[in-house]
Amino acid sequence: MNWIDSPPCARMDMTTSSPELVKLVGPTKGSKVMGGATAAFGGLFATIGAGFLRAPVPLPFKLIPLAFTAIGAGVVAVGTSAALAECSVEAKRGRGLTFRWKLPLRDERTLEISEREIEAFEVTDHAHTHDDDFGRTTTMEYRVVVVTKAGKAIELESHGTRTQARLRQEAFQRVFA
Repeated sequence: MNWIDSPPCARMDMTTSSPELVKLVGPTKGSKVMGGATAAFGGLFATIGAGFLRAPVPLPFKLIPLAFTAIGAGVVAVGTSAALAECSVEAKRGRGLTFRWKLPLRDERTLEISEREIEAFEVTDHAHTHDDDFGRTTTMEYRVVVVTKAGKAIELESHGTRTQARLRQEAFQRVFA
């Protein structure tokens, strides 16, 4: 998810749905809670690492707890950003698509795509494979994408099932029909 230069592709809640307007706001509350939990885990990791820094060991051996502390601080930053981030997509007939997103400590970003620039809406599927103690697990993610007439594809929203993504795709298509 690249939130710095391009709109995020997060799970969002639909706040408005009509033939004239579709508005999505996110990330969902569940995503924000997961961001908070990630930040808490990172804080615990950093605290444990910082505690070991005070141990009476030679300097080269302090690099390991220092790395733990740095990694924990990085996880705190990522989790906090996920918990406090904001994004929205608005599809309005006669106007087009408006993306808005904001990360903590950064200005709000906006991207507008006029209705005449929109070529199509598609659903793409992405497989994420994870190896763990129980073997290999594949998780599918379905994304609603807008394709412009210039050939640029911009991801709008992420879903856990193809049907959810298809329903959202149809909602966007109704606005611009």
